[in-house]
Amino acid sequence: MGTRFNSVSLSGTTTIARNTLIRTGSTGYNNGYKGYGAIWLVSDSIPITTPINFSDIIIQDSFYQAIQFYQSSMSNLFFKNITVDTADFVLEEKVQATSTFSDTNAKNIKVAGILNCGIPCTVNNEGGNSGWITDIRCVQ
Repeated sequence: MGTRFNSVSLSGTTTIARNTLIRTGSTGYNNGYKGYGAIWLVSDSIPITTPINFSDIIIQDSFYQAIQFYQSSMSNLFFKNITVDTADFVLEEKVQATSTFSDTNAKNIKVAGILNCGIPCTVNNEGGNSGWITDIRCVQ
């Protein structure tokens, strides 16, 4: 989901709910990254500032990361009742972003909870999160 290729900016509130994502994500495409997330948010032409609510989502056996923020800037991203079972990372931050997580639980995380290599991101912990939120690493 995102704003790419000179798209129109998002408006209003977007809700993505009650999905099960199994063996999702993909390898990178000539961008130097190892892969794309099961949930991939991209803002290469216009920053994302309107609220996006993700809730009641199961991510199982994601190829690389479960959730990825990519390119320009993002804010008002809300994640509630997310389950991640098997991924290298729960969250990869490749953009200046502000997000809020509650009741997001992970297990079988292979590398780290959060991949961040110095990009200024804010992850608000609203409670009920386990298995990932305090484990932040930079992997080149």
